[in-house]
Formats: sequence, structure tokens, C-alpha cells
Amino acid sequence: TFPENVLAKSNYTTTISEGGPSVPLSIGVTTNIVLLSKEPLHPKKADRRIGYFSR
Repeated sequence: TFPENVLAKSNYTTTISEGGPSVPLSIGVTTNIVLLSKEPLHPKKADRRIGYFSR
């Protein structure tokens, strides 16, 4: 990680009992807040890599 970035990790835990015995469920979520560069980024008009894995 970089000193300017913020990393937040959360764990959500619940019990599901839809039509059967109760089952515990845990979900981990990680959020990264990254400081953008001082120089604006330019969007790409097209990128041949888009859709590569769905072909």
C-alpha cells in the first residue's frame, strides 16, 4: 500500500435459514480509496483488450 491511500476491510456475518436449517454466512469486503495523480488521466477511446475473456 501507499501512505496516501486508505484501505478499509469489513466482515459481514449473518445466519440464513431459508427453508432449512440455519447456516452461518460470512462475507469479506475490501474497499480501496486511492489518491489520484495531480496530472489528469486521459480516457481511452478504445482498447482491444476489452472483452478478451468473453470471446
